[in-house]
Amino acid sequence: MVMGWGILCFLHRNLFCSGSHFTVPDVSAEVMEVIIDFAYSGSVSVTEDNVRDLLIAADFLDIPDIVEACNNFLEENLTPDNCIGVRRFIISRPQVLHKAHFLLMNKFEEVVSSKEFPELSLQELTDILGNDKLNVNEEKTVYEAAVRWINHAPEQRTTHLPALLSKARLALSSPDDIKTLMTDPYLSNNTQCLQILIDALHLKYQLTKVNPQMRYCSNLAARPRLPNTIIFAIGGCSTNDLTNITEVYDARADRWLDITDRRENPCGYHGILFHDGFIYSVGGFDGEESSNSVRKFDMTLHVWLEAAPMNHRRCHVNAVILDGYIYAFGGRDRARRLRSAERYKPESNQWSLIASMHEMRSDGGCAAFNNKIYIFGGFNGEVVLKSCEFYSPQLDQWTTFSDMSTRLCGFGVMLYGDLIFLLGGYDGQTYSRSVETYNPQTNKWHERPPMLGARRNFGTGVINDKLFVIGGFNGISPTNVVQYYDAKTNKWKRACPMRTARWGLSCCVVSNHPSVNQYATSRDSLPRFKEV
Repeated sequence: MVMGWGILCFLHRNLFCSGSHFTVPDVSAEVMEVIIDFAYSGSVSVTEDNVRDLLIAADFLDIPDIVEACNNFLEENLTPDNCIGVRRFIISRPQVLHKAHFLLMNKFEEVVSSKEFPELSLQELTDILGNDKLNVNEEKTVYEAAVRWINHAPEQRTTHLPALLSKARLALSSPDDIKTLMTDPYLSNNTQCLQILIDALHLKYQLTKVNPQMRYCSNLAARPRLPNTIIFAIGGCSTNDLTNITEVYDARADRWLDITDRRENPCGYHGILFHDGFIYSVGGFDGEESSNSVRKFDMTLHVWLEAAPMNHRRCHVNAVILDGYIYAFGGRDRARRLRSAERYKPESNQWSLIASMHEMRSDGGCAAFNNKIYIFGGFNGEVVLKSCEFYSPQLDQWTTFSDMSTRLCGFGVMLYGDLIFLLGGYDGQTYSRSVETYNPQTNKWHERPPMLGARRNFGTGVINDKLFVIGGFNGISPTNVVQYYDAKTNKWKRACPMRTARWGLSCCVVSNHPSVNQYATSRDSLPRFKEV
């Protein structure tokens, strides 16, 4: 190996030829032993214990192979427990530093519990807590993080509490959460902190008195952070026309952003899902006939790419992902409903047929849970179904289970926790706003509070304990109404409507991807009101 021979020459010149002793500054005997072993063997043993010192030594001695091995180790072993330390390795390649920073910002609640967290400097922590990209579900997490950092050295750090508390977006918290913080011993005895909380309550009061679409202001306390999870709503029918419209929902700002590429063909009644950095669009209706095409949207490059087509044309298709495979079930091929099913392996770009369902189904609903795929209801070409069955990939076998309480097609399905939610739909005569859940572990059905309005063929998505229902057909016309079920309060509420009313659209949730922020509403462009 050339690099190993170079090291041997270096050692020969400086050690064996010049005397019995040679000092390499700031390199321990253990690390030097690893480097010498590499010189003879061409392989290097990088561990959690030696990676830092080995990287520094290899950089100093200009051994790029070892530097590369250390960087690969750091990248492959990044965790919330070590990302702060890795982020400080300025000699790491930019990709490693970027991933370490991304992990810190997106897994912040886990990072706070790490041993490295209290070692942050005041400036580092202030920059993190004030960053729009910091991912926290509740702003009180910012305060709790500040307290943990202060408790590491209270004599030196307590005076910094007001500065850290001011980085929390407290006006986005509930009044009850703010009032609870006022009783906290740390804050109740600190005049500056109490004033920050009082100002947040006052601002919160202002926010409830303005137009819902004009609820932001220049005050940092009311500025929503950028999301780490967004919803894509793609295609569908607006009035009688199939569209290529793509909108993205930013839940933290409660706003929709139109990112439509006008060069793309219209589509509707397709399956859509997110996997490994790509949004896959499976089958659907192209305006003339059912399609077997499969396309994938590269989140980083912002382009649609072709993938291998399915074996069958399918619109009103059910699609789901399980164990790295994309599955497509049933649907409609021209006028014929299908029992057939197939699955796609992204690595090989190939579709293969699997066992057919017991029933022909289009416009049904499906969800993957506990290594099985559950499919519900749908339309068989003659009647709306209430039968259900699940697929076991290990056995390549379908098994029926207890029926739904009513016949439904065109309904929404969402997996939340250990429950599968079925929402709305059409029973062949009337549009439904009912909601029921199925528990696969008990094989039991339960009713839930109904939606605020009836609809069918709508999009769905789950973000932070909120189950979103998007667009659809309400029995009279396509709608742009968006509502969500808050699992914590067991109530339905309205969200910002889409820009365009559509039904037959498909939605998917994209989470923890480095490009998510590029599809979110710019915080500097949010509407503002004058503070009074």
